[in-house]
Amino acid sequence: MLYGSKPGQLWRPTRLGEWLVIVRLEILIPALLDESMRQRLLDELFEAWLEEKLVELTNGGWISLD
Repeated sequence: MLYGSKPGQLWRPTRLGEWLVIVRLEILIPALLDESMRQRLLDELFEAWLEEKLVELTNGGWISLD
């Protein structure tokens, strides 16, 4: 719905699950993949991967975090 919208466009009430919503696109801010955002995404991916590995090692009995 929002993908094809123009700023200020108001959509009629639409069912979303058990809700009835009215949607309006206020402003479109395009995403930019600059070096700062790239590093932030890489950091988030690394932290998620590291957390997953720690859980695997802890559940496998390889390490104890106590």
